[in-house]
Amino acid sequence: MIGLESIARVFDKQAKEIAEELGCSKQTVSGWINEKTPIADKWKKRLSQMFGLPEAFFSKKLNRVELIDVEIAYLRKLNEENKVIVEEVVDGELNKQKRYPYQGEIWFLEQQREKEVLLLETGELLDFDSDNELDEYMNSLPYDEALKTINYIFKTGEQGHIQAVTLLLELLTTWGKPRSKASKGLIYDMTELLKKHNITPSPIERK
Repeated sequence: MIGLESIARVFDKQAKEIAEELGCSKQTVSGWINEKTPIADKWKKRLSQMFGLPEAFFSKKLNRVELIDVEIAYLRKLNEENKVIVEEVVDGELNKQKRYPYQGEIWFLEQQREKEVLLLETGELLDFDSDNELDEYMNSLPYDEALKTINYIFKTGEQGHIQAVTLLLELLTTWGKPRSKASKGLIYDMTELLKKHNITPSPIERK
């Protein structure tokens, strides 16, 4: 699905509405959405201004991080349209504050976006080809900080740190079974990352 179609769905806009705002025909917009005709640069610029999103988003398939960016942009638009001015008297002075009804949802999506960025980076390290594989690979928050650190270690190539991670994995896999599902998943994740970099943990004899 091309980015423009994904964006139109989130913003609940039909091809006709988009065409009217742009000043072009409905057929033109439908052609873009159906990928029959490419979107010219001048229209990408107009679309970017209309939706508050990067020009590149409209003519490509969006990844999960970019889809979250679209949702955040939509909620920010709703925030501006539905903001409320609240008047409060503080120390005898009248203060006016803006209240945004969708700020909580935006905060949640921003947290989710951080996770998806990490998933994307991890997928690139492990050469995963699809979001489904990433879902199976890591689907809960406890992995985040550990994998973020491990990814950084491998990217910077600090040999001493890599050896420390390897030793940690050896200890985790030697001293009994992991107690939780999250621990099992983390051990698996770490093992796959080590394999990716041609590192094979050696078994440690338990004395």
